[in-house]
Amino acid sequence: MASFARTGLEVGFWQYVLRDLAEYKIYTPDYIHSLLVNGFDPHDLDDLFDSIGKMGRLVILLLDEFDFVVDQSDPQIPSFLYSLRALSSRPSRGLAMVVASREPLDELCQGIRFAGSPFYNIFTFVHLGKFSREEAEELIDKYLAGTGITFDQEDREFLWQVSEKGHPYLLQVACFNLFEGKLSGEVP
Repeated sequence: MASFARTGLEVGFWQYVLRDLAEYKIYTPDYIHSLLVNGFDPHDLDDLFDSIGKMGRLVILLLDEFDFVVDQSDPQIPSFLYSLRALSSRPSRGLAMVVASREPLDELCQGIRFAGSPFYNIFTFVHLGKFSREEAEELIDKYLAGTGITFDQEDREFLWQVSEKGHPYLLQVACFNLFEGKLSGEVP
């Protein structure tokens, strides 16, 4: 992995990931704890994910709202994107990523200058469309289960319409706001 100055975003991100790896005992918690206490460099991360891969395990990072990461990257030296690409491209395959963004990664990364291959060409692009009515209902039911909050048919029709008939993000936001309104008693 190329050696670049790490940003606060990058260090914080890896600290978060390392704490989860230790908590879920994906790898030796004492080793991960020593990285957190003593600090780590890109080679430590290489070694860690190589070891995890050699154990027959795979860490899959689910990175939602990746637009934020790209926006925070230095367009001239995108070190964090380089490190993510290098780690997920290693032969041991101890790390894989699923990245979600509002724009396709190739468009999102247009203004970033990459030395060598661009970050986004390691991904398979899958455009997620709108939910069907049945999928939207299933999502609503799943998240309301056990909360004591219900959405009647009028609520559900409202959610369907304001979500532009199943847009995942809009449906999530509308459901959250309706849920909070019912929880607080502001919405009957």
